Amino acid sequence: MIGNDIVDLQEAASTSNWQRRGFLEKVFTPNEQSMILATTNPFQMVWRLWSMKESGYKFYLQKNPNAMRGFYPAKINTQIICGEIGQVSIHDMELKTKTICHPNYLFSTAFEESNISTKTNIFYLPQRAFQFQSNFIREKLINYLAEKDRLDKVHLKVKKNKNTAPLIYYKSSLLPFSCSLTHHGNYGGFSISKLNIKN
Repeated sequence: MIGNDIVDLQEAASTSNWQRRGFLEKVFTPNEQSMILATTNPFQMVWRLWSMKESGYKFYLQKNPNAMRGFYPAKINTQIICGEIGQVSIHDMELKTKTICHPNYLFSTAFEESNISTKTNIFYLPQRAFQFQSNFIREKLINYLAEKDRLDKVHLKVKKNKNTAPLIYYKSSLLPFSCSLTHHGNYGGFSISKLNIKN
């Protein structure tokens, strides 16, 4: 399983005021608030922790497809372990995270094992329309799988379960991959990992 989230930093700066009264208390735990206020770049820390929470939540929904949806960020605990590596605690799950800190965006992935093999593609989105971005990312994912595994892209489909977690089908058969799609502002991407199938 894998979850991801991207934050377009320019978009976040223009549309969200993390310094407004009550924002930190509503979104972050006391320990996270201390981390934000202690760092030299609180803006980046706010959105890094946010992307970690979102990626952990997406993972949780993939792992628990029948769970009731509800994103309550202050109930999801995060911490920075070292450099790009972090940790997310959501319900009874402890997840590792990896965050790419680019000048234009932050991109976090969440997974159960620190040595999980994943592939992440991040790209600029030429349009802002939500449906265009969703279709663009799906097409990128399908093209990647078709080229990587030599599959006929006509038969590749990305469908969502009832919790909107994406599933990949080939000729109506579910493929053994976990994937997560994300977009915000002018940036989007996907993460994909091979599932460990137990006989």
